[in-house]
Amino acid sequence: MTASAVPLIETANFVSAEELENPPSRVDGIDAETEVSLRIYGCELIQEGCILLKMPQTCAATGQILFHRFYYKVSFKRYDVEISAMAALFLAAKREECSPGGHDKDGRTTLRIKDFVNTWHNMKQRRMNKKPKDCVPINPWGETFADMKTRLVASERVLLKKLGFILFVEHPHKFVIMYCQQLDAWELAQKAWDYCNDSLRTNLCCRYPADTIAVGAIYLAARARGVKLPENPSICDIFHVKTEDIEDVKLAICALYTREKAKLIQVYEKRQKPKKIPVVKDEAAEKEKEAAAAAAAAAAKAKDAEKEGKAKDKKDGERGRSRSASQGSEASGGGDRRRDRRDDRRSRSRSRSRDERDRARGRGREARGSSRDRDDRRDRDRRDSDRDRDRGRGRDKDRDYDRRDRDRGRESRDRRDDRDRRDRDRRR
Repeated sequence: MTASAVPLIETANFVSAEELENPPSRVDGIDAETEVSLRIYGCELIQEGCILLKMPQTCAATGQILFHRFYYKVSFKRYDVEISAMAALFLAAKREECSPGGHDKDGRTTLRIKDFVNTWHNMKQRRMNKKPKDCVPINPWGETFADMKTRLVASERVLLKKLGFILFVEHPHKFVIMYCQQLDAWELAQKAWDYCNDSLRTNLCCRYPADTIAVGAIYLAARARGVKLPENPSICDIFHVKTEDIEDVKLAICALYTREKAKLIQVYEKRQKPKKIPVVKDEAAEKEKEAAAAAAAAAAKAKDAEKEGKAKDKKDGERGRSRSASQGSEASGGGDRRRDRRDDRRSRSRSRSRDERDRARGRGREARGSSRDRDDRRDRDRRDSDRDRDRGRGRDKDRDYDRRDRDRGRESRDRRDDRDRRDRDRRR
């Protein structure tokens, strides 16, 4: 049956009728009984891991549904059931936004791979009938931890790829609550809820929609509690489900309680890495390549030696020309040296006479300047005394005024220095 011809009931669960009738595990030679046992075993691992990690039941239900869908796309022979169950729960925790132990102090979910690896390692030791005191925690820096971590990440990617990144799931539990409310039979809710949890270990989630499984769980709960359900109209007519589907759901759930506890059946075959095909070398061709490489190296070496020789010859020629030019200048430079000495003597005598003349002029100028300054001071003092006498001030008062002006000048000078210092600091 093609994908376009798949009925709505099968398309809603994202598993085609062809995959249900002929799953990949059957093609690899695994019989139906072994496949059912491995499915139950994987779902029990998911349920137990969810309880140990303290995650809600919704996370376990989602992981079990994803686990069933995954093994309708691949075979138990090609993918390890334990690692796939761990990857399904890990992916379900991401989808449901759950985390081991709940949320952190800031209200955020914290998913850590090491929690899942440690939990699965502990469950494996328990299933080997080890006592709790004999269970050894896994070494986080050992090869076993690294191998399980790598396989978990790889299995999660494969699971997403095989499911087509479709993670939509619908649980029957919400329909149980709604139908019990409509039937006014709240005493059946808890028992029907338990039957829904048990139904997730079967492939009913891939064969029937969630509302059909919920009605079948209510039927079983009513029979267990001795509660009479309405007959006209019947519960199947009320909730629009088929009677034969309800019977199939009831038989599949009841068949779980007649089975023995599921155990791991080793059908997984670890794929080995393909062996490398040895390459046959052609000795003649190898020798030709080596000879060609040696010839190319010798040619390059000869070319480099030729360049070095040319550079050396050029350098020697320049050195010889410079030596000959210096020797010629020494042979014909006697007259030039005498001329240079004569010019130096003349320039020294000129500078000496100029310095003496300047000194003589400077002495006379200083003497004249000092006498003129003395006369100017005398005239200024006389004018100041005449002015003070006219104004009625004595010499003591003039002295006070001079001190005050001097203090003011010092203060203004200090302020100016402070301002200049601040400007320098600002420029720096």
